[in-house]
Amino acid sequence: MTAPHFDGPRFDKKVVLITGAAGGIGRATAVRFAAEGARVGLVDVSRDGLRESLAAVEKAGGTGLTVEADVTRSADVTRYAAAVADRFGGIDCFFNNAGILGAVRPLVEYPEDAFEEDHRPANPAAVHDRIAGGIYPVDGGSVA
Repeated sequence: MTAPHFDGPRFDKKVVLITGAAGGIGRATAVRFAAEGARVGLVDVSRDGLRESLAAVEKAGGTGLTVEADVTRSADVTRYAAAVADRFGGIDCFFNNAGILGAVRPLVEYPEDAFEEDHRPANPAAVHDRIAGGIYPVDGGSVA
């Protein structure tokens, strides 16, 4: 099997919205997408982390927009999705990376109520509703 061939950046002119973008996997993902030509929307609750991530995106040659928001709040989800779509003309990809670290301990020692709180989804239903409702049309893809 041969690797696909690309004539230029793979994500040229695409828009990627990344939650949990203030550090770690989110920041690394943003930098990689930017290096591949994407414009990135960076979402997180950490203002300082977002500034650092935007600087890393720009150093990689990319363009980004930061939105300080809590992904567990539907109003924030609507606001950050609209901000990114308005700025870049739509959204082609969501990278839903935000989460809550919670307590670091063996799973068998995790209290059930704390586990539920720490591991609840970061409101993908609100994101799905915005996309499926046609607010941010894209040329293809799927929402799962």
